[in-house]
Amino acid sequence: MSETRKKLSSQRISSLKVVLILTSVYFVVEIIGSLLTGSLALIADAGHMLTDVGGLALSLLAISFTRRKPTPQRTYGFYRMEILASLANSVALILL
Repeated sequence: MSETRKKLSSQRISSLKVVLILTSVYFVVEIIGSLLTGSLALIADAGHMLTDVGGLALSLLAISFTRRKPTPQRTYGFYRMEILASLANSVALILL
């Protein structure tokens, strides 16, 4: 992987981490706000934010696996983790 590509990949991962943190903060604020006000709308939106946080966390987990080096048993590497993470996220969204 070229140096420019590695730098771009690291920037994207950093951006994804920032989005995950911001979304998590909004989720917590919505939960607290819904408990203080008794708002069902805030609870429903907090549930939506929870699915977003789960999807973002799953994406970061998959990315961390795909950055690993190939092994003799996994000559292709761990790139299939991205596909499995997408499948898990899709199934969770369909079930919801």
